[in-house]
Amino acid sequence: MLVPIAAELGPDRFTLLDLADATLREPFLSDTIERALRARPDRLRLQVDSKEFLRRAAEHSRQPDLFIFHVGRCGSTLLANMLSSSGHYLFVKEPDIVNHLLAARLGTSDRVTKDQLDVLLTAGIPFLLGSAGGGDAPPLRGLKFSAWNATAAGLLLQLFVTTPSVFV
Repeated sequence: MLVPIAAELGPDRFTLLDLADATLREPFLSDTIERALRARPDRLRLQVDSKEFLRRAAEHSRQPDLFIFHVGRCGSTLLANMLSSSGHYLFVKEPDIVNHLLAARLGTSDRVTKDQLDVLLTAGIPFLLGSAGGGDAPPLRGLKFSAWNATAAGLLLQLFVTTPSVFV
């Protein structure tokens, strides 16, 4: 399963990586990626433009089941791990692709660009969660944001109005 892991918006390039056998148990998605590449350096890695990114994202339209917002060193990773250990949740923790999209969204004042980034976020987060963990993943999927993403909580809650959220 190809999982979106990074976005470069200047050249309009999204990186997808085969993480079909990754457990996502590490504290950060970047740690999962590093471990997966050490185990199999020849993993399929694909670069796509935003049109192809959105086409692939359309296959994963299910909304997230839970968001965790937090401040650093507060126990949010413990919470995500506890929920994951129940066998009912899979959590993607602090993914770079969300950081890239949110940083671009918060860094622009252009309305058209903001709207385009909102489309990428509303498609990209379900794509990330829907593709992570492969076919044997637990039924519920959550996203633990990076600590600084709490500054965008209002925006994220507007984009994902049905997603319950926890603030730690």
